[in-house]
Amino acid sequence: MGGKTPKEKGGPKKINVEIAPGNQARLKAYMEEYNGRPDRKTPKLKYTDVLNRAVDQFLEAHLGPLRDRLGKKGKQGER
Repeated sequence: MGGKTPKEKGGPKKINVEIAPGNQARLKAYMEEYNGRPDRKTPKLKYTDVLNRAVDQFLEAHLGPLRDRLGKKGKQGER
């Protein structure tokens, strides 16, 4: 027994977030414009796609400088 669940292995985690009304409107407009393009060949965007991409970009821009200030190595340099 005692097997690991997917969440223990680093799988996706569901969280509840509040998005400010202005950002909700911009997010909706972006998704509608992207999904409404007749030349689109990719799957339709969902809220999670856009939010995950935004978080990735934010963390990429901020974690490197923070690690530099703290003198820590990145994900691949650990262990």
